Amino acid sequence: MSAPEQTGFRAGARRVFREAVRIAQLPRLDVRLVTAPPTTGPADTDAAASRVADVLRVRMAELGVPGVPVVQVALEPGAEFPRLHIAGQPCRIPQDRLAAALAPTGPVQGADGDDDDQAGADWPTEVATACQVAVEWDPSVVIGPPQRAALVSAVRKAGMTAHAPDVLGAALQAVVANGVSCRDTAAVVRVLETAQGGASTDAELAEVLIAGLSPGVVLVGLPQRLLREMTRDEVDPETFSRMRVRLYEELGLRVPDIDIRIDPRVPDGCCTVRLHHTAFRPQRLPEPVTIEALAAAVESRVREHAWWFVHLDEVHSTVDQVRLALPELVGAVTDRYSEVQLAVLARTLLAEAVPLRNPPRLMVLLLDVPAMGSGRDVVRLAEPHRSEPERPAPRPSPGQVLSYARQQVLEERTRTEPGLRDVVVDQVPDRPRAGNAGALHRGRPADTPPGFVNALLEQAARAVGSEWGLVAASQAERDVAHRLLHWQYPEVAVRVSQEFPPTYRLRPRPTGPVPAADGTARAETSA
Repeated sequence: MSAPEQTGFRAGARRVFREAVRIAQLPRLDVRLVTAPPTTGPADTDAAASRVADVLRVRMAELGVPGVPVVQVALEPGAEFPRLHIAGQPCRIPQDRLAAALAPTGPVQGADGDDDDQAGADWPTEVATACQVAVEWDPSVVIGPPQRAALVSAVRKAGMTAHAPDVLGAALQAVVANGVSCRDTAAVVRVLETAQGGASTDAELAEVLIAGLSPGVVLVGLPQRLLREMTRDEVDPETFSRMRVRLYEELGLRVPDIDIRIDPRVPDGCCTVRLHHTAFRPQRLPEPVTIEALAAAVESRVREHAWWFVHLDEVHSTVDQVRLALPELVGAVTDRYSEVQLAVLARTLLAEAVPLRNPPRLMVLLLDVPAMGSGRDVVRLAEPHRSEPERPAPRPSPGQVLSYARQQVLEERTRTEPGLRDVVVDQVPDRPRAGNAGALHRGRPADTPPGFVNALLEQAARAVGSEWGLVAASQAERDVAHRLLHWQYPEVAVRVSQEFPPTYRLRPRPTGPVPAADGTARAETSA
């Protein structure tokens, strides 16, 4: 071997060694997926585990989450639906999303970013697809305690010394849960430094980070042939404008700019949508392919994750607009709440399907919301009242504002629907002690009874599609249940019994078998 060859060989060996050391230092992410064996052919669990690890590595790199997935795929004959646990936590795999993903619409993304054709996908690819659907539904599932600690450590090394580790870790996890990447730790530090004194809780820090790190665009990818076919005939230039107006009128949500690009990796007949830094699997467009069909596909993705698009700049703009018409109201609200706190409240409301389309009405609610009691041994009045108006009321939590807003909506409904009404509800099980609700970030609080998380997930699976969601006995219990559910079951509202008017008689739903609705329906105790 010549001297130049020896030099090149040694340089290559050093690069391989450094990369091996870097990977060895990354925190481990334990993953366990239980699924039925394939109906045809052998079950290659090693290949399936490798494909799952590839998918997770790509998603973690997109979101800036450090870690090495260590995957175990177990077989359970007769299993109706895959069950996934990441970092010891059950992860939801929505059945309808998985069915759509397993249709022959295109690729599963590998570790190198390349795509393998999904048409006629083999069993390992189907297993990996189930994991990918779970991460798309809730990006924060890729953050376990080691990943959270590594993120905090990386931000500390980049120069951030403020904020307690648990608060900073919870904020970073909330950022990832909203589809925003924390990869650029220097940018994270710059954004946080601008917020010194203006944000202190994990939710407030998350709002500042989402506003500073999100790209502010919805990216749509199309194959060149499909884009050419769409634009061959005359195209209505107002299609996407109407979509954005519709979302604003219905939800009070301003959708950011939509950027349509040619992407040769997208299968023919499909499109891809990227919300913030989270890329979703290709979805097939109905024939004939039109701009209207593309706009509908984008709208469906945005509606699924509408609360991701609450932005501090939009909150500031809305406050300024309302100030022109109602300066005294806005003055009273801004004396009590900062714009960061208003953004937290707006995201909380939108995440539980309370629209933001009437900002003045919501501002009045912020000033009128009373303190919520325990919900036990009290007389509920049809109208809120204040017993000591001269005493300044404490600032309500986002959960209290949410509950009060829904209470007002229901009481307005009862004025047009007189008479008693029996309401069958699913209850939050076992009434957890809520001492650690404020510090809870996707794990079990220290004082939550064993088994409560699994029981709560089972109740949430039963409540999917229910008008009333889950009902807790008190605001503190609602807060615990909400923080455990809101990323995995965003469509299941968690209510307090006080939200219901006295004319609503609450009846608990009889317990029954958990529907096979997703991967959390049967949580494993051995995971």
